[in-house]
Amino acid sequence: MVRTVFGFAHVLDDLGEAGTLTRLDVSQKCRSYYPRWTTDFAPNQLVAWMRDLNLVEIKGVGKQAIINLTETGEYWRSGLPNELKIPSLLLSNELPDEKATEEAVQGETTSLVPDFVAPSADEILVRFHHDDHLRSLIFTDAQICMLHAALHSAEGKRFVLLAGLSGTGKTSIARGYAQAYCEARGLQLRAHYAQVAVWPDWTDPTGLLGFVNPLANPPIFQETPALQLLLAAHTNPDKPYFLCLDEMNLARVEHYFAPFLSAMEGRNGRLTIHANRDAVDAIPSSIAWPSNLFVMGTVNMDETTYPFSDKVLDRAFTFEFWDVDLERWSQVAAARENAKTAVDFVQPVLKQLAEALKPARRHFGYRTCDEVLGFVMTYAEAERDIALDVAILAKVLPKVRGDSGGELPKAIDKVLEVTKAANLTRCTDKLTQMRATLQEMGAVRFWY
Repeated sequence: MVRTVFGFAHVLDDLGEAGTLTRLDVSQKCRSYYPRWTTDFAPNQLVAWMRDLNLVEIKGVGKQAIINLTETGEYWRSGLPNELKIPSLLLSNELPDEKATEEAVQGETTSLVPDFVAPSADEILVRFHHDDHLRSLIFTDAQICMLHAALHSAEGKRFVLLAGLSGTGKTSIARGYAQAYCEARGLQLRAHYAQVAVWPDWTDPTGLLGFVNPLANPPIFQETPALQLLLAAHTNPDKPYFLCLDEMNLARVEHYFAPFLSAMEGRNGRLTIHANRDAVDAIPSSIAWPSNLFVMGTVNMDETTYPFSDKVLDRAFTFEFWDVDLERWSQVAAARENAKTAVDFVQPVLKQLAEALKPARRHFGYRTCDEVLGFVMTYAEAERDIALDVAILAKVLPKVRGDSGGELPKAIDKVLEVTKAANLTRCTDKLTQMRATLQEMGAVRFWY
């Protein structure tokens, strides 16, 4: 029955003859054998079952995904009957049935879905401690354990917001965590991680989920990296997939992320991809929310971003990154080639500036420290005092802005003490001007 009724044999034979076929090729061939299959749903499910039985392997997503026979599939094919495709055994002369209902098309077989097994927090930490790249990221074990716990506290709602100071490595911890997770499972990061930059003009989900191009004949679906990752997660429910939304609140999250927020709520949520009844270009209209999908959004809070509604916050854990460990940064930076002397020169001044600016929330992160260090290292060693003055003027002071009602006046006074002591004349002149403007106008920014 498996070989002659459900189409397994036909696909095995076609793959054996062709070597490789795309998912679209398989669907077209299956529908020629079984005219009652009026959509791609049955062929796609057939291929998914064959993958779960280790008969085929699938590379890629969508209609152009490549399908190959495995060694087990080759063995099964060797036992196929010779009369497999004689006309009397095919259904090509039968009339097609009426189209399946939406519920039938969306129905999914779950009995063959393998369990998702997550690595422990200790396994993740081991990789952060021993991998050269991950070890260079400046995060505490507690931060990594909190992230791991948040992403595993509610099955199917693996969603965190990483907020705080720009340049503290929010995107780095998202990617680093995904790398450690994949390595713990013996997987390649590239196939299981997508970083998507959110655009300010996103007002609907098409930036994430793509859209149907109705002008093409036949209509085609314009896919996105996020959609490809979602479909891969849906196809491989036993493997982890990570979506990092960079600068998530540059657009209103409730507008472009609404289908995700609805789908991840409840045990049987579905993610709506497009409004067509049938699949378009092998992209289904909806999929069950993949519980093996991890969503991490990086967040900055300033005048260019939007706040989050309770609908978003109720579904996510939010972690802030405001503390900057410049002692640890100096240890990591000093390990770079020919960097130790420059690190010893810039670190004390950067540390004092960060401490002075922190009460006003105008301090800086590791990215700024790295760029100041790099700038200073490009100068001749005899001119590093000039280089440090210029670098701090260009990289640190532009973020100093605000009004006189908070901690900013005290912060500027303390920063002035630091720049005078370090003989940073350009910075001292600029800060003196900014302090006068703050006293006169009640507010200040670098560009006045």
